[in-house]
Amino acid sequence: MREDWAPGDLVLLPIKPGGVEHQHFDAEPPQGARWLAFLYLPHFQHLASAIRQVENSPGYQQRTGTAAVVVDDDTPYNPNRDFTGFPRDSFGAAVKTNNGFNGYSGLMKRRDDERARVAEVDTVVHGDALAWETNPQGIMQWYLHPDLPERLLRSYLFYRQEIPGESRSGKQKHQGGAIFFFTEGRGHTIIDGERFDWEKEDLIQLPLRPDGVAYQHFNDSRGPARLIACEPNYFDSLGFDRGSGLVQLANCPEYDRL
Repeated sequence: MREDWAPGDLVLLPIKPGGVEHQHFDAEPPQGARWLAFLYLPHFQHLASAIRQVENSPGYQQRTGTAAVVVDDDTPYNPNRDFTGFPRDSFGAAVKTNNGFNGYSGLMKRRDDERARVAEVDTVVHGDALAWETNPQGIMQWYLHPDLPERLLRSYLFYRQEIPGESRSGKQKHQGGAIFFFTEGRGHTIIDGERFDWEKEDLIQLPLRPDGVAYQHFNDSRGPARLIACEPNYFDSLGFDRGSGLVQLANCPEYDRL
């Protein structure tokens, strides 16, 4: 399936048994295109995933080896044993359980409902179609968020943020584990009282700490600074406070002026 994208867009790969085969094509070859990949390794390892190179890019000259073969091992549930005396539902599970509760069938239904949902969802989140909001932390566009169920993936928080010239973001404290990639501007970020200077195409990482991390971004240039932020969505499994709490310590100036 072909998905068209443009600068500022986010392409989402669904989680599927057997993996997802994908390839990017540049529509403007003389000019070229640059892209960022976000891969959260704990999710990757938990799903027992592996990367297989099916085809090399034209710019790479393969010296040895052969292309890997991708095997689709997605087989529907088809039990080969009967549970004598129990009626069976469409998933092959015995219906007679505690007070009518059938945990296995519930999981299989959730699986099928999720497959049906993602089949109808757009793969590309177009940045130029997203509204900007001004909140205590700053001026943001949300690509991925727990309250956006129409997105293909719900396992990450992903947003773009703009900091006006010589301004700053809000100050926030949470568990850490987020990354910030700066696409425009020049400035610095204070993390637990320590200063880290950055400029265009630099990456800031928030460490995971038992007592949490307090951070704030500052734009040291006269023009606007922009960043994109990504972190795993653990809110459903670990709670919003996790080990240290989710606390807004200070607002950005733009929010206080509203």
